[in-house]
Amino acid sequence: MYYDRLVLSARFLRDIVSADFTPQDSRDILQALRVLDGQDDTPVVAVHRLEGDRTGAFAAEVSPTVRVTFEHLDGGQLQMLTCEKLA
Repeated sequence: MYYDRLVLSARFLRDIVSADFTPQDSRDILQALRVLDGQDDTPVVAVHRLEGDRTGAFAAEVSPTVRVTFEHLDGGQLQMLTCEKLA
């Protein structure tokens, strides 16, 4: 899939292939990426600013068990930083 606004970091890609995501998690992640990229206007992603050592980054709750983090780049792009399985 091609994204207009998203830049997927090496860490983000490693997280996706190395984490133990369920098939539903994978569907939720892809849906969230489409929403963040502006390809889908379904409001399925809750976004909030991160604080502390991650100030400047944002987290999107993909599901109750998965979140992605990203930061805004110049030109309206989003740098996808991590994809995390929550406990």
